[in-house]
Amino acid sequence: MGARRAAVALAIAAFVLTAAPPVRAAMPAGAPDSSRVLVELGIGGDVSNFIFFEQSFDSTAFDERTTVSDPETRVAGLAVVRAVGARGRFAWQVADELRAGDTLLRNWLRAGAAWATGATSAV
Repeated sequence: MGARRAAVALAIAAFVLTAAPPVRAAMPAGAPDSSRVLVELGIGGDVSNFIFFEQSFDSTAFDERTTVSDPETRVAGLAVVRAVGARGRFAWQVADELRAGDTLLRNWLRAGAAWATGATSAV
């Protein structure tokens, strides 16, 4: 499921990069037209310590509850693909972050667009 979302995110980014209309001569000379694709790869880790109370099933009148600690460490591979661009006053961004570990697979896809109130928008 996560690999399919990553493929969809890359397809959307490729579409946005190639579907932009061509630069026209009527566009002001100072209007920037730019797009960038950023790729980041890395390794991340989580350390958690789950603390809970354990008690005997016989009786708590003579035996008190004991504190039990259950520390866990997880390591995951990280991949972030981000495409950003601007054309005149319009700016857009598509970002996909994938985390794959031994027991967990996460994928976040974010997309956004903005219209600048000034003369131009810069990335």
